[in-house]
Order: sequence, then structure tokens, then C-alpha cells
Amino acid sequence: MFLTDLTSYYGEVDAVNKTLLERYRRLEDELEGKWFALSQDGEVLAVADSNERLWKKIHEKLGRTGIKVAIGYSPTKEEKKAACLFCLTR
Repeated sequence: MFLTDLTSYYGEVDAVNKTLLERYRRLEDELEGKWFALSQDGEVLAVADSNERLWKKIHEKLGRTGIKVAIGYSPTKEEKKAACLFCLTR
């Protein structure tokens, strides 16, 4: 599933998911070329240059608390021009 199809794929989006999606899209614009982790309420938990470093930061910050996070990547301008597609999984 692609981010642009997220709301249509899940149908009716509740307020929490809508807030998270809006935050995700804003961060995509702000954090070019970075990986980021968001809590369910849209709080930025970690930002990193690679997904490996992001996971390390998440584990350092959260340990095994069971807190759910949304992982995102903000493509660079070059990646956007190349029309790279980034998939989200549930």
C-alpha cells in the first residue's frame, strides 16, 4: 500500500489516524532524506539517517515497552523526481 492510498485503503479514518497521517506528511516535507518514528499520537520519537540507526534509537528510547510506532522515510528531491515508490505495511 502506498501512502497516497492510505486513507482510501482503510476507508473511514478515525481522528487519531488522521492526525498521525497529517503529521507524517508534514515530516516528509521537513526531514528530507531521513527516517523517523512517530508515536500513535504523532510525537516524533526518533530521527536518523538510516533505518538501522533509527531502530537502534527506538530500542534505546523505548526498550521493550510495547509502544506502537509508525516508521517513515522522507524521500530526497532526487528520489521524488525519479518517482520512487515507498510501501507501507500494516
